[in-house]
Amino acid sequence: METEIVETLLSRIASCLDDDPSKALSLLQSCEQQLVTNRFAKAFARDGRAIRVRVPAVDAALIDVSRALSLIHNSASAAQIRESVEHAMGELSPAAAH
Repeated sequence: METEIVETLLSRIASCLDDDPSKALSLLQSCEQQLVTNRFAKAFARDGRAIRVRVPAVDAALIDVSRALSLIHNSASAAQIRESVEHAMGELSPAAAH
């Protein structure tokens, strides 16, 4: 998966949490949608069949983004939301190196 789009969204979310929570919410929803779309990748089994496998880094980032969305809906502090966003970014960083 190309993680640049999601990483850019996560960076924008972190920067606008204090100033524009509604924009952060919209960006988080877009980010979540991107992660859901890329949660599985095509691979090949030993016998040559095409299969879909879960991408662990994307799955982990999706959990953090979903948590951030939940925190926003529960009116949590920007620091708590930012922590989840930063954790999602950290989950994707190793994936970008591959």
